[in-house]
Amino acid sequence: MVVLKKHLLATALLTFVFGVGAMNANAAQATFNLPFDAYWGGAHLSPGEYKFWTASGFSSRQVLQVHGNGKTQYVLIGIESVGPISDKSYLEIAPVNGVQVVREFRSGAEGKVFSFQGPKTNRWHMANRATEATKIAVMVH
Repeated sequence: MVVLKKHLLATALLTFVFGVGAMNANAAQATFNLPFDAYWGGAHLSPGEYKFWTASGFSSRQVLQVHGNGKTQYVLIGIESVGPISDKSYLEIAPVNGVQVVREFRSGAEGKVFSFQGPKTNRWHMANRATEATKIAVMVH
C-alpha cells in the first residue's frame, strides 16, 4: 500500500511538472529589446533582451512572466481593454519620478491594451495622462 501511494504521488508530480511545461510551451510569447533601465510593476528591468508570456496567451490572466538577463520576474496585469487591431505591438514607457515605468502593453494582433500599475503617487497619475511615452516594439510569437 505504501509503495502504491508513493507511485501515485510520483506520477501526479510528474504530470503536474510536464503539464505546466506544456502550458508554457503553448502560451503566446512576446519579445522586446529594452535600451534603458525601467520598472514594470514591481519588477526592475535592466537594459537587454526580454521575453514575456502568460500560461495561456495574453488574455484572461492576471500575471505576466518576464524573463531576461538571467532571471524571471512576475508582473501583475492591471486593466485589460479593447484597442485597435493592427500589425504593431508595443510597450508604452513613461518617466515617473526620474525612472522609466511600463504603463501599457498594446497587442495589435489581438486588439487589446493591458495597463499596468505604477507608483502610488499623484505624479504617476499626472505622468500617465500628460507625459509623452516611449514606445518599444514588441514581437508577438
